[in-house]
Amino acid sequence: MKAIAKSAAAALLVGWAVLAHATDYTARLVLDGGLPPLRFSSPEFNGPHSLDGDWASLSERTASARARDQVGIDEAGLASWDGWRGSPGLHNSSGPPPTLGETIARSYALDYYGSGSAEVYLYGLSATGRAKAGNGSELNMSAEWRRGFSLGAGVTMSFATLCTLSILGDALPLEAATWFNIDATNSFASLTMADLGNRVSASLFASITSAYGGSLSDVFSYRLGDGGSFVLSITNPTDNVMTGWMNAGTYVDVSAPIPEPGTVVLLALGVAVVSVSARRSRRRA
Repeated sequence: MKAIAKSAAAALLVGWAVLAHATDYTARLVLDGGLPPLRFSSPEFNGPHSLDGDWASLSERTASARARDQVGIDEAGLASWDGWRGSPGLHNSSGPPPTLGETIARSYALDYYGSGSAEVYLYGLSATGRAKAGNGSELNMSAEWRRGFSLGAGVTMSFATLCTLSILGDALPLEAATWFNIDATNSFASLTMADLGNRVSASLFASITSAYGGSLSDVFSYRLGDGGSFVLSITNPTDNVMTGWMNAGTYVDVSAPIPEPGTVVLLALGVAVVSVSARRSRRRA
């Protein structure tokens, strides 16, 4: 009887340890020279500029962190959820004029299974999330930066970044790929690095807002470097000023992780052992 009880306890403890294991998701972009700072009419307020071209005064930073957990199964057999936790822009501090300040959103609660944060800071963007295995958790973390620009005739501007994607503790290993896309209909180009399961991703975007009738392949190009570095370039092949937007974003999107097969087996073993032990106890009584 003692041996059976010990086996049951061991099985349940191992199963609980696996269930309590947390998985960390991270998507980060670090920009060479940092995010281009704002330009001001008073030159003494202007900071250093890492990119060529004239940057418009318009700049947008958004950070959003949301998490929710599965709390049970309803009568129809569908998952029931608690409410989304988190809100965009919980902290937005602005520094002196040469800086962009920062935008941070957090969704942290120690007694929940899912949590995370997103941040736009001076040198890049970061989205992180944590979910405990065995519990249905959904995480939606995003950090985005958007800035208007103008390029003179014949000028090329390159947007260089170091991308870091990480998934630690998940049963499915990180498999990342990079792809480049040009959308002629919307005068748009994107360079993306993402996990094949789309759990973590980071992207650079660029769009043209001025009139242009040529091929976008003459405007947008990219190159990949070692160690996760990639560059999106914009060239103005016209004789006029070209205007547009440059965007960057990092994302964590995890939907309802489920127990791994090994976890289910361990838990089933623990329950079975406990059931057998209970039946034998009743028979002896």
